[in-house]
Amino acid sequence: MSEYLRVTPTTEAVSPSGVPRILESLHKLTSEDSGLGAKLNPLSSSTPPRFEFLALSEGADAPVEFYYGADDYLDTLEERLQSVYPETFDVERVTLDVESRLIQPVEYSRAEFIDAYQQGALQYEFSEDEQYTLTEDGKIETSSVDVTADSVVSVDDIALDLATGDETPIKKPTLTKEGSILARPATETVSPYGVRWQGAASRKEDWMTSLAPFTDGEGEESLSAVDQPGAALASLIDHVNDATEPLAFQVVFERRAGWQSDADVRKEDLIDGRDTLAQRLVGDLLAYDREYEDERPDRSELSDRVVRRLDAIRATNPQRSFTANIRAIGVPTSETGQESLDDRLASLAPVFDPLDGPFYDVETERVRESGFRQAKKEQNARTALQRLLDGELVTGRGKTRPDFVLSGRELAHFLLVPSSEQLSIEGSRGTRAEQQSRNPLPRPNPDLREQFRDGMAVGYALDETGTPEEEPVRIPPDLLTTHYGRFASTGAGKSKAIINDALSLRETTGGPVVIVDRKGDGMCQNYLRSHHARFDDCEDVYHFRVPETMPAFSFFDIRPALDAGRSREDAVQDKVDLPC
Repeated sequence: MSEYLRVTPTTEAVSPSGVPRILESLHKLTSEDSGLGAKLNPLSSSTPPRFEFLALSEGADAPVEFYYGADDYLDTLEERLQSVYPETFDVERVTLDVESRLIQPVEYSRAEFIDAYQQGALQYEFSEDEQYTLTEDGKIETSSVDVTADSVVSVDDIALDLATGDETPIKKPTLTKEGSILARPATETVSPYGVRWQGAASRKEDWMTSLAPFTDGEGEESLSAVDQPGAALASLIDHVNDATEPLAFQVVFERRAGWQSDADVRKEDLIDGRDTLAQRLVGDLLAYDREYEDERPDRSELSDRVVRRLDAIRATNPQRSFTANIRAIGVPTSETGQESLDDRLASLAPVFDPLDGPFYDVETERVRESGFRQAKKEQNARTALQRLLDGELVTGRGKTRPDFVLSGRELAHFLLVPSSEQLSIEGSRGTRAEQQSRNPLPRPNPDLREQFRDGMAVGYALDETGTPEEEPVRIPPDLLTTHYGRFASTGAGKSKAIINDALSLRETTGGPVVIVDRKGDGMCQNYLRSHHARFDDCEDVYHFRVPETMPAFSFFDIRPALDAGRSREDAVQDKVDLPC
């Protein structure tokens, strides 16, 4: 498992203006072995820091989660993300095992499980404490383990101890109530499907030009930005959310060595009409004279196509660009899921088409396209999966390459988590995005509000400007016999609100107040402190630690009624008629 930064969006919009600059600041980061000693050491590695972005879903009804990773400088990356996203976005450190999230447990019969184990087709490796040597009569030397138990599987001369119960996520092969076994298959045995996006240049050196930028540049001659920054990735996230099989979208990138001198030479060749091989051959035949180099044509004399190419080169940042791989890989959990996953990948493949630049495009390739034999297609797909798991960066040559050369203004398209407002309703729910804020509901009629001034205080109504009223809203005692609930996300303050409710009940109503804290996260102790602060003592508060102490309450004690002169029959009926 590796450490990642998980980002959870809200409805608050992300300002795109400063994002490219912050991304390009990552270009300055160097690996730990970048000092003078490392440069003089022939065995030292000069590999730059590698960064990763993941959008990951485990399939139907599972959320889409966003993660950022880095070989080094995770602290620095966290600072950059916090400056990119609004304060309402949640950025937290977590550990993540991408392999176990993508490769879900498969249900095996006992015979199928034994066969998979013998072939080494299981992901889990049993430790010495989880397997036992069988004697010649088929028994286990350890008396504490029953070889005939359902949770023990005998394979050749050993017995494997399976897990039992409903614990999730499943790590160790687990025996189900039906007698089947849930276990994760080995990575090299699954049949993944995927898409990779590639950089396609009109001319071999057009990788120097730009895709459609995320934001507008500073110069008048720069390329125009896309109409809706983040829309392409938002569309992809909607597709990932709709996937019924485990699916991951990944961007791996690292800084590229500066190529400013190459860009300057390319611009000179474009102006001189010597950019292609044919142009250079014609130039040599016409005896191109270097003495006239200072008499190059100005911008107004160049063709429109040359001008556009020059602008597309100027739109990049040769001194701070990145090499990137962009891919999406899914692992079906069954044969029926293969077709569904294949269709989903076909739908999401063109989502980045609107980012095509004038001379540098985004081209898609299915990982199973190449190869005539099915075995070769399977091999290619598993290679693609392993590259995703390893965060591998693949480069190539030619007009179409597996890698992109991207500046910060281009890279932002592929890894900036959008606001939930940019997603569809289903996509927003799938990312578990939270509301940034809610406008207060209009207050009811003043006469109606007066009916809620006695009883348990539940909060303060907001006026039209969002300002709380001075008097709290209260639930009258005659309504407290009905159910009342508080619903909010984790950390929103439900426990604090319930403590305030209980204090208000103790202060304004008669009878006992019972708090049951099933989570055991300290709410009862916090109530005791709050009660003492409010009433100066805790003499009438009883705190039971369950199951050490089991309290008994005499809910049906009719002795006080009998002492008051009620008949036994009437006293019993009074208890029966009490509302539940």
